[in-house]
Amino acid sequence: RRTELRVVDGRQATVADSVRLSYQQNVFSAVMVQRAERPQVIVALGDSITEGATARRGTFNQWPERLAQRLQEACPDRFVVLNQGISGNKLLDPGRSHSALSRLDRDVIAVADADQVILLEGINDIRHGGGAQPVPGRNAADMMQGYQQVATRLHAHGIRAWLGTLTP
Repeated sequence: RRTELRVVDGRQATVADSVRLSYQQNVFSAVMVQRAERPQVIVALGDSITEGATARRGTFNQWPERLAQRLQEACPDRFVVLNQGISGNKLLDPGRSHSALSRLDRDVIAVADADQVILLEGINDIRHGGGAQPVPGRNAADMMQGYQQVATRLHAHGIRAWLGTLTP
């Protein structure tokens, strides 16, 4: 989730409110939790919509967080939802980060006991091709092939794949 941050030069005991506010990502490679009973692990893989870039700063209003809250209310301690969203991410091509296809092993398959993946990814592929000059994005056939590759790789590891509907 994004955190409010004020950055200044040198050592200072206090930082004035006049210093420009910026936002930075908190980064964790893993958090291990031991429980009496193993929960179902759901990985949310996607772009800024999944990451929560549009959620109000300092809140937990990303859709994966809301899903985790609803599951906890309905089925206490039976599910864990991991947010693997990256702003600007694309399914097929590198954007601001590695494509979902190229980070699938690291961000999903390598996650201990991942059972299910909800993939909400692809609007950035369709919207723009990236690079210095605007170019048309990927077409439906490209996207279907990419989704099939993700599903095939996940199923080979016994991970169930769910595909979210792309936003207009």
